[in-house]
This record gives sequence, C-alpha cells and structure tokens, in this order.
Amino acid sequence: MSVFRGRRQILAALARAIARNEDAPDKAERDRRRRKIEQATRAHPILENLIGAIDPLSRPRPWAEHAAELRRAVESLGLGRRDGRALEALWDALEDRAAIFERLGRGRVAVSWEEFVDELADIASEIAAPQPTPPAGSIRTALVDEVDGCRAGHVLLVGLVEGSFPRRPAVQRFLELKPGEEPGEAAREAYSAEALRFARVLGSAERGAHLFYPTTDAKGQPLLRAGFLDDLLGALTTAAESACHQAHRRFHPALLDREDLALAPADARVLAAALAGEKGRTARLRDLARDPAHRGPLEGAAAALVALERRRKGAPFGAFEGLIEDPEARARLAREFGPVDHTFSPSQLETYLTCPFQFFSRHVLHLEPIVERDELDEDYTERGSRLHDILEEFEKRRAEAEGAAPDDRLLTAAIDKVLAREVEELSELDLGLREIEHGQIQRIIAQYAHQRAEYETQAPSAPAPKWFEFGFGEAGTEHPEFELSLGAEVVRLKGRIDRIDLLETPTGSRFRVIDYKSGYPPSAKDVTEGRMLQLPLYAMAVERLLYQSGQAGLLDVGYWGLKDKGYRPIVFEQWQEVREALVARVFAVIQRLRGGAFQVAPQKDGCETYCEYRSVCRIRQVRAADKKVEADAGPAAAADRTLGGRPAKAGRTKAGRP
Repeated sequence: MSVFRGRRQILAALARAIARNEDAPDKAERDRRRRKIEQATRAHPILENLIGAIDPLSRPRPWAEHAAELRRAVESLGLGRRDGRALEALWDALEDRAAIFERLGRGRVAVSWEEFVDELADIASEIAAPQPTPPAGSIRTALVDEVDGCRAGHVLLVGLVEGSFPRRPAVQRFLELKPGEEPGEAAREAYSAEALRFARVLGSAERGAHLFYPTTDAKGQPLLRAGFLDDLLGALTTAAESACHQAHRRFHPALLDREDLALAPADARVLAAALAGEKGRTARLRDLARDPAHRGPLEGAAAALVALERRRKGAPFGAFEGLIEDPEARARLAREFGPVDHTFSPSQLETYLTCPFQFFSRHVLHLEPIVERDELDEDYTERGSRLHDILEEFEKRRAEAEGAAPDDRLLTAAIDKVLAREVEELSELDLGLREIEHGQIQRIIAQYAHQRAEYETQAPSAPAPKWFEFGFGEAGTEHPEFELSLGAEVVRLKGRIDRIDLLETPTGSRFRVIDYKSGYPPSAKDVTEGRMLQLPLYAMAVERLLYQSGQAGLLDVGYWGLKDKGYRPIVFEQWQEVREALVARVFAVIQRLRGGAFQVAPQKDGCETYCEYRSVCRIRQVRAADKKVEADAGPAAAADRTLGGRPAKAGRTKAGRP
C-alpha cells in the first residue's frame, strides 16, 4: 500500500485516481473502479478544504495568535454551528490564558504548535461542557443513583418489583436472623441506605411523583410489588389510596380500551387502524392520513396489506412472491446475468433449482444473512475447509512416499501441519475449542482412512489423485472459464473441483470427479434427475480443459461423504445424451432467472427452519395459499426433465463400463 506524506502528494494522488480511466476485463472490476473514482471525486474538495484550514496552524507564533488561528480554522470548517456554547467556553479559556502570558511579559514569545496543542488539551480537559437545556415537556431518563441532587417537575419511577426497593442484598441479612436475634449495625446501615435512596428519588419531584410497577411478567405470571412501595401504600388511608392508586391488569395491543394512552405517533397510527378495522370508525385514520407526518408510514402499511392479500389468494405466483414483472427490471437482470457481465458457478445454478427466491436474495439483492453464532458453536464452513486441506496434504504426502511410509503416520503429519497454531497466542477458551476441534477432525480423518481402503478395492485399478482444488474461471487460477453454447447463446462457468482421480481401465484412461462432503451428501437421484448440476458440469469442464484431445474419458462422478459411506460413484451410461440434456437444462435455468422468475417455490420441505432467508420470503403465506408455478413449454420443460431422458444408473463402477 502506498503512503503519501504532505499536502501536495495527497492531493496529487487523488487527482491521479480521478483521472484514471483504465479498461477492466469484467463488469465487477469496472464497477469497483468506478466507485473508487466517485469516492475520490467527492473526497478531493473536502480534503483540500481540510488541508487548507489546518495546514497554516503548524507554525510557531505567540499564544494569542495561535488561539486566533485555531478559531479561524474551526469557523472555516463549520464546526460548532449547531451549538457553539462549548466552543465559546474554550475560546474564553484561551483568551484568559493569553492574558496571563501578557501579564507575565511572554505575550510576544513564539510558541511551537506542539506546545500549544499540549496546553490546549489540558485546558479542554478542565472545561465542563455546558449541558443543553431540554425543551419544555421533554422527558430525561436516568438510573436511580444518578438523580442524587437533581430536581424535576415530575418524577416517574418505573420497574418497582420485588427486589428493587429495597434491593435483595440489603434484606438478606434480616432474612438470615434467627428467632429473637437482633440485626447488626451493618445490616441496619445497608437497609437505611436503601430507604435513603427511595426517599431521595421521591424528594426530587417538585410537583408530583408517579410510581409504576408491573403486575405480571412476560409469561403472565403475577409479580410482587417492591417492599417500600407496599409500605408507602400501607401508610395511606383508604380514601387516599383509592384516589392515587390505579391498577390495570392488561391493555389491548392497539389500546382500544385506553385510547387516551395512544400519545406516541406509532401508537396513534396503530389505534386508528384498529378502530377502522375492528369497529368501522375511520374518522381518526382519515385525519392521520391527511397529516404529512403520518402519510408515509400509513402508505407503507397499506402497501403491506395489499401484498398480504395478494399472497393469500390461491392464484399463480405474482409480483409479491418473487415474479419480476417490471420490463425495466427484467432488462437489467438480462444485462447483469448476460454472457458478457456474469460468470455462473454450478452452485449458483443449484441454488436456483433448490429455491429461486433464495437465488434472488443472495445473488440479485446481495442480502447478507445475519450470523448469530455463539462462540461455542461449531463453524462448519471453517471445519470443512480444514478437512479439505488435510485430505489434500495427506494425498500429496502419500504420492510422494510411494508406499515408504504407513498411512496413519502420513495422516498424523497432515493433521499436524494444517492445524498447527501458536499455542501461546490462544486463550483458555480457544485452547479448549482447539482440542475439541482436533478430536473431531481426527475421528473424521480416521474414518476417511477406512473409506479410502474400501475405495481402492472397488476401483478397476489403483486410483491416482491427479488434481486437488482444481479451479477454472476464478481469480488466481491458471485455467480459463468453461463455456457452454446452445445455438448462438453462450454461458460462462467457473468453479473449483475438490479432487480429480485418474484410473486405468481395459478401454483406456478414465477420470473421476470427486466432491468431498463433511456432512451427508446429496443422493445419486438428485444428480441423475437434474436437481444437482455441479458434478456433471465439472465432468464436462474436465473434458474440455484437461482432456480435450481425448487422453482420458469420463468414468464416473460422485460425492465422498466423510461422515457417511465414503465415495459412491454415479455412472452415466449415455454420457453424450446426458451432456446434451445438461446444456439444455442450464440454458433453461438461466433463461428463467434472466426473465425475473424468482418464485418462492423451494423444492425441500422444512426449509423455513434453517434457510438463511426465511425471514424475508414469507414461505408460510405462500404455502397456505397453495401457490403453483405455471407450467409452460420450452425452457420450463427442458429445465424439468431428467438428464439424458432416462434414469442414469448409480452404483459401483465396473471395469470396461465408461
């Protein structure tokens, strides 16, 4: 990273960034550079003004001139325009200090900027900033112990449940007394301090005090009042208590039973809507709708009600369930996901097939899910990445050893290398989590060792792992994007293949595409019926990028379930037909998403319990209305048919059956 020092260098660097107009290979990079130019363009005049105000300050001059120059800079930057009282206190203090220097005969002595700043910091720390005067009718909140010495017209003391006045520690010593035993001095002082706290907060009120206590908790269980509140009510006569004590067991959620309490703007809107909806009284809602302060929120509520009504109807999917109908929006989708500006990954296509609305949320709107993971929760993504690294390291060591070292020793070395950390830098919690993670990974890797032995016995020849983390079309990879074409249409694909093995069969060299799964893998049926496209697309990419001249053909593809049964091959008996159907399916899916078809139509039941976007899709409303995706010919039919037009066999690979 370049570091610029000095006014001219910084401004010149910004000017160069603004003037830069280099071409970029893809849209994402062009957009990034455009944003940087816009940021630099906005920053240049701001920074120039800031430097122009601050730069003249750092020169030796007498104290009074330092103070005058500082005030000029502050005013030129517009600081303190809203409330300048704190700054006025600072200017007065600086003038007083200048007068002292003048009386001491040091008024014309030059002071460096550093010395002035040191003195300025000391002066500022001694100045008490004036507190703004609150407007009439405002309410200020504070803890009970913060109001000592304060005065207010009315004091509202809330939360007076058992254990608040007096606090439990002050009462505990009395509860521990044996029959006939007198409380000690410490117990009396603690209880007296609680009584004094209560008296002080009540005494802060000049015209009245209002004490509030909840009668039930959130679950409806009754609560006891604070002890001092009971004592206060007990000291009143019956007439006095009935005049000042009001109890309300519950309120209507919209305050229909206490309209006088709907004082806040939001409460007023809720009440007006409830009066109109439940009692047919629309006058208050009409009055609020005429008020510009309420019109915006009410229009939003009306739009939400319209959307809810549309979702409830058992009609085909529409604009409120993920179907984009606006022509301009669909044209933008076609551009952003067109062959020039976008490169797809197989996982993106699988996301669309699993749930179009999830694709819309993640890849169109770019919504970032809120991660609410406790520090003790497992990070499955991180653990899966480490498992991949360990397996890659083990297979490389195994190939280099050529049988000279046992697998268990190689596995141990691979684990130690990947999980190596500086123990001194870890906290006790991190050390504990590290040991737990180490044990989990060791168990999975030990299971992998057994799976690998079975894997070798089932193969037609000794499998030779040739590629790990084989990437294409991504930054930092040596292989280009993989292109599919259908007529004049072109789709670009990118990806990263966990592992590619090469096997020798009676009919020649064959390759195998393997995808590691640290959890339970998809079924072979998901692949053969076209719900999971990653493995067959990876097989086509390997054919095109590595073995285009026919040095090796496809043997099979499959998931390696590290927690399951290891590698289970999926054999495509008619690979040519599968490829043709796969291309048609890919283009059909892309045509759908370019056309704005993002219906809330997940293919898995129960997704509302785990999907990252379940809070925005309203899946329960859609399912309750029994929404159906309209069937159509052409792309939809191609996107829904089985790969190859017939079920593909899944099972053990046999020699001579490429």
